[in-house]
Amino acid sequence: RNYPLKFDSAGCQVIPGYFRNGRMTGPWAEFCRALGTVSEDFTPDPSRNQEAENYSYMLLTGREARLLAEGTAPEGLRRLRFGSSGAGVLALRARLRQTGTSNRFDAETQRALIRWQQEQSTQASSILTPEDAGQLGLTF
Repeated sequence: RNYPLKFDSAGCQVIPGYFRNGRMTGPWAEFCRALGTVSEDFTPDPSRNQEAENYSYMLLTGREARLLAEGTAPEGLRRLRFGSSGAGVLALRARLRQTGTSNRFDAETQRALIRWQQEQSTQASSILTPEDAGQLGLTF
């Protein structure tokens, strides 16, 4: 299929598509069908939306997914990102001067990391890499 590439992103995940004449179109429609929020003809299905009202998803590269599934991810592949939890996230939150004792990498932590990354360079991925961790004086 040829989809028009008329979309923009300011650091968010963007899935091109439209809602026209009561139907979703493009890759957005396919994403919604995979999520289970639309019928087969790409019309919204309110009965399905109740189950998917709140959801999170995470993007991985094919390499990341394979290595994690095999349990062979090298140390250099370690990352903290939205949805991560544990002591590493707690240390990151403290370094980013976030209040509270949550060990969850939530939207607030994501915004704080993006701000820090933007201060360091023009690249802001919202993912804490080993290089970023080193700059912050963290190990995980």
